[in-house]
Amino acid sequence: MDSLGETELQSTYIDPVLTPLLSNPQQNVVLRWANKNEEVSDIRPDAVISTIIQSKYGRPLGFGEVKPGNSSTSKHSLCMDTLRLATLSKDTIDHYSQDTCFAFQVNATLVLPCSLDNLDALTTKKNLCTLARVSSSFWNNSTIPPKSPMPPSPRVPISTLYQIIDKSHNKNAGTTSRY
Repeated sequence: MDSLGETELQSTYIDPVLTPLLSNPQQNVVLRWANKNEEVSDIRPDAVISTIIQSKYGRPLGFGEVKPGNSSTSKHSLCMDTLRLATLSKDTIDHYSQDTCFAFQVNATLVLPCSLDNLDALTTKKNLCTLARVSSSFWNNSTIPPKSPMPPSPRVPISTLYQIIDKSHNKNAGTTSRY
């Protein structure tokens, strides 16, 4: 798994699973893999779930970060990603006067079945139920029209938040779910 990079992981494994769950062209909502900073912040997430207005991206509904789960992934890097997601979500909620902003983080550990007999291990009832809950949570909470604008609440600059995080680099990041 050390040879699998973040971009390859996103395009080959994660996008085919998450796009059907978090995108709907009929509702003008897409999951895209960002290559530039968001307009409400100077932070660039790995993934953005956003509305589409004609041929342009509209307001973001959520953000995602991806790590390959190999030796380059540390607790520190996962913590920094979580902080970026929290900051982006808060800035988006304030800027667009939304009630919610969906955030997800993928710390991938992938073990491919060695034969067709083991293929069903990827599609267990538990895994399918988890994916269904993720999709349901997103669609039940992200499609409410935004409220009238409110003044944004103050927040601590992200540079200050980065300084708070412990700089230790324990390589044992661990995962909660394995697919």
